[in-house]
Amino acid sequence: MSNFTAIIGVRLWGGIRGALLAAALLVPLALAFGLAQFSQTFSSTDGALILGVVVVALAAIGQRILGSLAAVSAACWFNFFLARPRYHFEFSGRDRIQTTLLLLLGASWSASWLCAPGASGERRRRPGSK
Repeated sequence: MSNFTAIIGVRLWGGIRGALLAAALLVPLALAFGLAQFSQTFSSTDGALILGVVVVALAAIGQRILGSLAAVSAACWFNFFLARPRYHFEFSGRDRIQTTLLLLLGASWSASWLCAPGASGERRRRPGSK
């Protein structure tokens, strides 16, 4: 087992896990690229919200690494495709920085909350309750 595989705790090849990891990186890219084609009809903040929904959906599958990778991917591709000036990895302007950081942090927090041990209703019961 390689060091990288040991760090993230999953095998990167084969099976459904590899496909989900690829989806976590590529779905935000494809969505941001698609939204950029219609960027005249909506604001970049709307695009960030749509990307955030995708991150939460990937995190809901149940692996924290999926949500985290999707959040990083979504933040990067939002910055490149949807924030003005478009097609630049540039962190200038208060609105651009705030939206990118909120997308990254908010989506990462959602992902970790959805995947937290105890997020299921069974584990949230108070001690002594039936």
